[in-house]
Amino acid sequence: MRVFDESKTTELTEYDLSVGYLKPDKLFIAHHEAIEAVEGQFHYETIKEYPNGGKDVKKVWDIEPQQAREAWDEYEDIQIYIPYTQAQINARLSAQYIPSVTKSAAAVGKMLLKTLDITDAEAKLEVSGLYDAWAPGKYAVGDIRNYTGQTYECHQAHDNAVYPDITPDNPQTWATFWRPLHGKSAETARPWVQPMYGTTDMYQAGECMVYTDGQIYRAKYATPHSPEDDTNAWERVEEA
Repeated sequence: MRVFDESKTTELTEYDLSVGYLKPDKLFIAHHEAIEAVEGQFHYETIKEYPNGGKDVKKVWDIEPQQAREAWDEYEDIQIYIPYTQAQINARLSAQYIPSVTKSAAAVGKMLLKTLDITDAEAKLEVSGLYDAWAPGKYAVGDIRNYTGQTYECHQAHDNAVYPDITPDNPQTWATFWRPLHGKSAETARPWVQPMYGTTDMYQAGECMVYTDGQIYRAKYATPHSPEDDTNAWERVEEA
């Protein structure tokens, strides 16, 4: 498809899309007058004769038939190169290099988070949107990361590059290296995680979780069992 300048008078073979953009348009080619219908005229020509008097013939048009058509304008699909205004260039550069208000606010939140000594799991979950997602690397005691819908806290320093099987969702390492934080409200309830090491990662009285049936439950006393395995240990929590 050909590209023209905004006036559609000059065809462009080179243009810089970093300072402009292409817009679909049409270029006027010619005006065609209306065409009247023509019935057409023809005759038959003999192409082969047979001894019995038969013959093969073909239809030959002396004047080709033609359908009527109203007058029309012929156009070519093209693209127009439109340079950005200085205001548009400024906006694009700002969007590319200047973080949004939301990202800036999140950065401030993360900076403030480092200065706070938050020890309560509920409070940690309430601000969990400010924690980074887990990724392979080195971790120190107290580091908190989000992973697969859970917020985990590191309880033993380790280097995942050296021990790649140490991941937050590996049940063999939950209590040793990572432990999922348990909330105490419907807002901070996270999907049920089966405790693996008894008292170190079991649900304590008052802690909530979202079970596999989609319902929120609160532990009535410390338990490593699910609502199916110990119905007396859990009570349903109604969402606000």
